Amino acid sequence: MKRFRLILIFVFSLAVVAYVGFGEGLIQAAKAAGQTAVPQQSQHTGKIDCASCHGKGSPEPDSTVENPRCLECHGPMEELAKRSEPADFPDRNPHKSHLGDIACTVCHHEHSPSTVYCLDCHRNFKMKIPGGTEN
Repeated sequence: MKRFRLILIFVFSLAVVAYVGFGEGLIQAAKAAGQTAVPQQSQHTGKIDCASCHGKGSPEPDSTVENPRCLECHGPMEELAKRSEPADFPDRNPHKSHLGDIACTVCHHEHSPSTVYCLDCHRNFKMKIPGGTEN
């Protein structure tokens, strides 16, 4: 029984060291990519874990999250477009772009401030984004 307890403590200790090392690896990879390892200025902070977006395992530096993963929680793109349609200028809907389907991560970032991609060309628009820059 004592030997079993020692083995159990040893295995648990290894698991803790591996988990801490894995987390440190994520932090270093994010820093190398100019990001933080935890969401910042995000509505997701403290509500979901890394695996909710990235799946199991360590994401590669500069990896992105694909739209279907975002839409699992945020609903179909058509519904997002309805919810984000501006009353004053309905044609300036960021979720119904004249560019067609673009990646959610073009605007929405979890590890750095989000940006309104539309403003790269349409500098006279006044648009804001949760967890990001405003113009």
